Amino acid sequence: MQISPDGRWLAYISNESGQNEVYVRSLKGEAARYQVSSAGGAEPMWGVDGNKLFFRNGPFLFPATLATAPGFTVIRRDSLFAMDAAGGVVESNYGVTPDGNHFIIPRLKDGTNPPVVVFGWMDEVRESLAGEGKK
Repeated sequence: MQISPDGRWLAYISNESGQNEVYVRSLKGEAARYQVSSAGGAEPMWGVDGNKLFFRNGPFLFPATLATAPGFTVIRRDSLFAMDAAGGVVESNYGVTPDGNHFIIPRLKDGTNPPVVVFGWMDEVRESLAGEGKK
């Protein structure tokens, strides 16, 4: 699940149609739900401006262009490219840069080793460099 940048919309996955699809629902009381994907979808992620909702269908990444005011409308869906990355269903296994033009996609070399994320690595480099200066 992902909340839109303006806090008005919730993107989520449901298989109520018999396959996973991406839906959007208002967080401001409106009961309607809107189907964003058209032939399967998973891993929704909002673009920074809230006018695009990215999702995966199999290996392919799709941006859905949206109009969110006054109501909610899917204007178009495009296939961008196939991603060579492990797929999830609910949680996105990719990132979108603030400009919406670049993506961060962890790739699995042999399909079995998960990516490793190291936090605070720059602090270790600074400490190492400071230690070398004292020698």
